[in-house]
Amino acid sequence: MENFQVYRDIQARTGGDEFEIIAEDIAEDEGVHYLEELVAYLDAFNESGGKEYDIHASYGYACRVPSQQDTMEIFIKESDEIMYRNKVINKINRGEALR
Repeated sequence: MENFQVYRDIQARTGGDEFEIIAEDIAEDEGVHYLEELVAYLDAFNESGGKEYDIHASYGYACRVPSQQDTMEIFIKESDEIMYRNKVINKINRGEALR
């Protein structure tokens, strides 16, 4: 993650293999492009890394102008819900067992 930074953003490890990337003042299409760039970066890393394993990412995102009621926790919860759905889909597509 430290070698991947497309926009002015904040990257933080929030769990064993979980990271949050917070980027402000970007439109949703820019956010989608950001995620596509991340996937391309990981694909290139896997191709050139020489590792016995590949690095995969499941991701979610929340993108909107925040209201007064919105908190960072709300944005993280929304993106986590999408990420966990994508994680299941990605595992199925790779033929991995669901736990």
